[in-house]
Amino acid sequence: MKANQLLASYDEYGLLGELSGASQADLDKLFRKAHQQLQDELQAARRQAAEQNRQISIDASRLSGVIAGDWIRVAPDQTSLRQLTEFPEVVAGLLGQNKPADSLPACASLDDARPLLARCAYNGLWSPSGTNWQPIRTVELSAAEVALVMSQPAQACGLLVLARRQYQSVLSDIAGLCGFEQTSHAEQIDLAIWLLAAEQTAAGHGWRLDSLRLAPQDQARATEKMIKILSQRIKRLSGPSQLAAKELIQSLEADDHYPAIILEAFQGRELITAGNQPGGLMPAPFDRLVAARSTQRVASPSQDLAREQLSDLFESAYEFLAQNDNLLSSMIFGWQEELTAKIGQAMHAGIEGPNGLLSRASLANLSRLLRDRTDLPDDLEAWTGLEEDQLEARGKEIAIPARLIPRHICAKLTEGGQFRVEDDFVLDQRGRRLTPVRLIKIVRMMSRAFGKFFLSFENTHPLLGIILVKTSADSEKTYRAAGRLVAHMTFLARARGFTSIIKSGPLEIAGAAIQKLLTENTSDQPAKQKLSQGELVPVLTFQLGMPLGPDELVAPGQPNEHSGLAERLLDKRAPRAPLAAHYIPLE
Repeated sequence: MKANQLLASYDEYGLLGELSGASQADLDKLFRKAHQQLQDELQAARRQAAEQNRQISIDASRLSGVIAGDWIRVAPDQTSLRQLTEFPEVVAGLLGQNKPADSLPACASLDDARPLLARCAYNGLWSPSGTNWQPIRTVELSAAEVALVMSQPAQACGLLVLARRQYQSVLSDIAGLCGFEQTSHAEQIDLAIWLLAAEQTAAGHGWRLDSLRLAPQDQARATEKMIKILSQRIKRLSGPSQLAAKELIQSLEADDHYPAIILEAFQGRELITAGNQPGGLMPAPFDRLVAARSTQRVASPSQDLAREQLSDLFESAYEFLAQNDNLLSSMIFGWQEELTAKIGQAMHAGIEGPNGLLSRASLANLSRLLRDRTDLPDDLEAWTGLEEDQLEARGKEIAIPARLIPRHICAKLTEGGQFRVEDDFVLDQRGRRLTPVRLIKIVRMMSRAFGKFFLSFENTHPLLGIILVKTSADSEKTYRAAGRLVAHMTFLARARGFTSIIKSGPLEIAGAAIQKLLTENTSDQPAKQKLSQGELVPVLTFQLGMPLGPDELVAPGQPNEHSGLAERLLDKRAPRAPLAAHYIPLE
């Protein structure tokens, strides 16, 4: 199978293929149809279960946005339970069993390694969230190119993994617009999550990927070499791969992406081919787990969990990753604890409080942000010089160019079809240009949507883990360790039939308030001292629960009360780009 055919085959991979490259409007349409279909199947199953006095199983995978592994069991008494297929082989691998041998031979043939390398990139793209690490790019390198980039001899071919210099998302755009300084180091966390997915993919096929880190002082030299390699390679590429290579060159030249890691391939057992499978490669259990895994923002409210379930995930991941230098620690709480509710309230205050996003999403802050730009139109430049009480009146009359709107906010505006970009201006359906006043109103609306969910934080999962990092250690090493830890926890949780979700945004907005709460409420005196002195800081939340059933109530007794089936429709899934946009082959 040629490289372009191999990459394209992933975009024909069941439901995940349908989701790849689809717009948000297309996704919404697809899931509305899946919701109606599952609703009809549930009604039929209830009748059949009662008539035949036996349990009826329904495949609920499509509405969950996954390939297989998601079931609803309907009992004769009409009650239903949602269950996720477990993956005992993946559990064994994540607990350190069946590791590939250290003595595997280096693989110098990209033709031999490509089916595995492409699967590694694909699994990294789809797990665990698929939104924060969308910017990861990979480039196939021959053994000679690995040696060239690393400036040292090399026998194995592999993948160059490129990451963004700084984390980017809608929430980070909003935070930047509101004057919040980014401190989450999410760009390092996300890279580490992607890398663990790639390593586990290779291990699942009996291969090994060794990481060659490009130190900061070597990155500029490696960037120059990669621009030269890609510029020469473009002539042999076509279609999406050629476009991806051109875009990556531009990003490297702008120092947006940088070469972070080279993954060298070491060949284990012979890969099992299958022409009807994506990439022509028979999926291993870990591949099937990734295809069956979805983030769920609400867990079952009727199935409680012992906190040992979450502490075991943390300890297993900690041991597997050999974090013996105390870079990371965790604090675990149940959803009935008062502190959990206070954490949710702190997150909500980070949005709607006196100094939260809503109060800081203002024309005054937008004016200050734009004031230092040298490419402002005359009318907008004059607007930035107005007194604060004059900004609104004039801000309704002038337009703000699309190039001055943060990229992810601009993409969010246009993805649903309500706005479009034309001649460097954002236009609504009536052709009106977006003004500063209207932009701030939209940003406030987006912020309020975040806040609405954070307020019910304590009610979403039975267990809440706060992952803390040691601030005195090397930041790159520390935050990559945090990424590997939560990735391992996520995969292990799903392999055991749990549902989980990782969040970094809330701590970006309310980290100081949450740290104060942890300091005040811990009985661990060494931890209290470290928290109070800033030697330990919370960086991620990890929530764990059982899958939400179709008949269970979310927010019971509240104005927004709805069923678990409706929640699966409300829980938006973000679009994924085609694999060819993320993976650049040799030719």
